[in-house]
Amino acid sequence: MKDIKEMNFLFRLSFMKLHDISNYIEGTQFIYFNARVEGTTTSVIYDCISKTSKIFSFFQNDLVYKEADQSPKFVFADKNGVYELINSADTRTRTTLVQHIENDNILPDMDKIDQLRKLNEDSNPVIFYYEFKDAE
Repeated sequence: MKDIKEMNFLFRLSFMKLHDISNYIEGTQFIYFNARVEGTTTSVIYDCISKTSKIFSFFQNDLVYKEADQSPKFVFADKNGVYELINSADTRTRTTLVQHIENDNILPDMDKIDQLRKLNEDSNPVIFYYEFKDAE
């Protein structure tokens, strides 16, 4: 049985309006996007097969980071996966990635970790590719 807090949230959610939709990614099984709900940025995943959706406040990138403090910024998708861009000219995102590397918060099997340690404002953008896997 659902607890009272969850039931209240679900009841409120049924009346909420989503706006400022961004980072829209559509695969064969899922649709993912960010939206603003009552002044808060949220992430939404819609399962095209079960026709259900989940809304949550944080999307953790556990494929790159051991612990992440920001959601990935997807910039492009194709039928096989999505791309995340970390623009090295953007001091905040570059610094965040470098700090995660320096604090040993990157998964140990990260490809080209030594090159990532050398990022600066003149570096090319870093592009992560996440391949879609069949949900089981």
